[in-house]
Amino acid sequence: MPDQLKTAYQVSRLAIGCAALATPRLSGRVALGGTGTGPEVLLARMAGVRDIALGLGQVLGERHGSARGFYEAAALADLGDVVAFGLAGAQGGISRPKAVIGVVLAAGGAALGIWFARSRDTADDLDAELAELTRTAAAVEDMG
Repeated sequence: MPDQLKTAYQVSRLAIGCAALATPRLSGRVALGGTGTGPEVLLARMAGVRDIALGLGQVLGERHGSARGFYEAAALADLGDVVAFGLAGAQGGISRPKAVIGVVLAAGGAALGIWFARSRDTADDLDAELAELTRTAAAVEDMG
């Protein structure tokens, strides 16, 4: 898997999160509609913080070898967005074009998150986990 795609995924999540947090009125209005002064502002801020946390966790996790959980969490959050956008579009809460765009973008994000999480199961990762378990077992033996 190209590292550039993984980096783009992480940076885009951080950028979307920062944009939603810095400009919640605009972000909420663009994504959800409304006046930019209602609940869409609160939701934009909440989504912004969520995406910053997930993106930052992915970046830092890659550096420290523990990013898989952040990719899984991002995929779950994005799958939740697929459902939320789909329901909002079907129930008339947002326009159908916005719902379709939201579903497509969130589904793409979920697919990438799942792919990146699964890619963490390489032989090197499994070898590292086995080595850690062996060290832990040896330490337990030494204690008792």
